[in-house]
Amino acid sequence: MNRIIWSVLFAVSATFAGMSAREVMDVQALRHKVPHETTVMKIELIDRRAYQEERILRRLDLDRGNDLMSSLMVFDAPADVRGTALLTRENAGQPNDQWIYFPSRRRLQRIAQARRNGYFMGTDFTYEDMDPESIDDYAYAHVRSENIDSNDYFVIEAVPASEKIQRASGYGKRVLWIRKDILFTIRVEFYDRNGNLMKTQMNSEVENLQGNVWRARRSFMDNINKQHQTIVEVISRDVTTELPETAFTERHILTGRYMQ
Repeated sequence: MNRIIWSVLFAVSATFAGMSAREVMDVQALRHKVPHETTVMKIELIDRRAYQEERILRRLDLDRGNDLMSSLMVFDAPADVRGTALLTRENAGQPNDQWIYFPSRRRLQRIAQARRNGYFMGTDFTYEDMDPESIDDYAYAHVRSENIDSNDYFVIEAVPASEKIQRASGYGKRVLWIRKDILFTIRVEFYDRNGNLMKTQMNSEVENLQGNVWRARRSFMDNINKQHQTIVEVISRDVTTELPETAFTERHILTGRYMQ
């Protein structure tokens, strides 16, 4: 985060008034980081016929330092997806690495950049959505401010900062509603390259974990294009148990230790 304005982190004002859109994104990214985090979630998939399918997902996140993150997502239930895993490793100055592992194939398959707009395991989240956002890859603009349910929001538009990023992204732009008091994103609208709304994500049941760190216990992704929805509900969250870097390696998955 070479453009972080460190003095903002210690500002007395709770509303962060006067910050630019880029400063909001920089400070937000820093405030909500924890060194390690393990989350167990229930995922509910709802199709256009109102058919529902439930899954249990475990997510591990590790801050490796130097603004680089690694994450491992593992399906624990039901049986037909148990053991399927997505490993993501953030890189400095180059595209991030992502691999998906299917137990039946017993091998890791790299997710090509051209496949980042594909949907992950039947959910309404793409591989791009699972990828840590590099703030330098986007241009941010403060569109307006809004007050919703007694909370003030920055409404910020994010667009790819270069043609290369634009080609790799499945979105023409995103619009984010960020609560001014805690700098936490409550709503995201995703648009295609023609400016059409594709899907909307709503984060709710926001709770304070520690210090300035906040999380949502529930996320709802409404995919307008697919007439499909994904509901994510947190079962448990642990930010005290340390995670070793070895847990975020190909070897850890291929040897089966990721299921222990």
